[in-house]
Amino acid sequence: MRSEEYAPDADLDTVKPGPKSILIMKRGPGLTEMLALHPRSDDHEDLLTQLFRTSGSEPSSPVIGLASENWKMMKQITADKTKGIGNRVINGMPAVGFGFEAPAREIVDSTDAAGQAHVQIWVRRDDGVPLLGELAYQNTQGQNMRIEFSDIQWNVPLEESLFDLVVPADWSLNWTRIKLAEYADTGLAPGVTLQTCPDGQEPLASAVDVAGVVRAEQITQPNSNIPTVRITIELKPEAAHRLHDYADAHPDKLIVVNFNGQIKVATKLDAAHPTQLSFDLTLLRLSLAELEARYLTTTIERNKP
Repeated sequence: MRSEEYAPDADLDTVKPGPKSILIMKRGPGLTEMLALHPRSDDHEDLLTQLFRTSGSEPSSPVIGLASENWKMMKQITADKTKGIGNRVINGMPAVGFGFEAPAREIVDSTDAAGQAHVQIWVRRDDGVPLLGELAYQNTQGQNMRIEFSDIQWNVPLEESLFDLVVPADWSLNWTRIKLAEYADTGLAPGVTLQTCPDGQEPLASAVDVAGVVRAEQITQPNSNIPTVRITIELKPEAAHRLHDYADAHPDKLIVVNFNGQIKVATKLDAAHPTQLSFDLTLLRLSLAELEARYLTTTIERNKP
């Protein structure tokens, strides 16, 4: 995957401005490499390497095919959840529009999203291929956010050189390393507590509702000795239903995880994996290896007398 970011006021049709940043991602067995370039600063780029430790399966993240993921999400939207918003011409092609609403956290990959998201999708009238997407929502600070996907092109031939992980001459390197561990037959260690609840209210899930630990991720930034660590757990179906029912009824409320009585952090429900819950454990100031040793255990160890 290759993505380029431009200034909001850049006119890409008349003068080709330089991008503010370029992100190139390649994924192979057990390894994902990313190269983030900032051409306008001319003094550095970030080379980000991801190392995956899995249990016999390919890592589930990061998402490489953003177009296919969004296409999959749109195909799941049923007609009874949308309304027609009219007709227009986009890039010379007749288009018809559809609008729908959904919890913002199901549409936007950010814990900063809140409330309902308002989405409009414009598609070609003859075959339904998306041409334009517009998304509006509020973040947790009450600010109005807007995202637009336009000038969408499909199946365009691309030069392989676009995806070369080549560092420009005379630029310095900043390394960001990401380790992703995926687990099988792993759970919370005996005595580790967990409470998941709306902020300031009674818990909707606890450690007994945890079916297992799915994965953990460690991100080490340049010039930092404290890695960012996130963990994803699998909830039993009954607990997952309670959390999703509450989130659907109260889309503007934060859901908080109290981990082992040590830290409280906001969490995000994943619509694609409704029984999974991810949250940040960076404030524990532990590495991934230390987190595993203190708080995780295999099924065999957990069942020892």
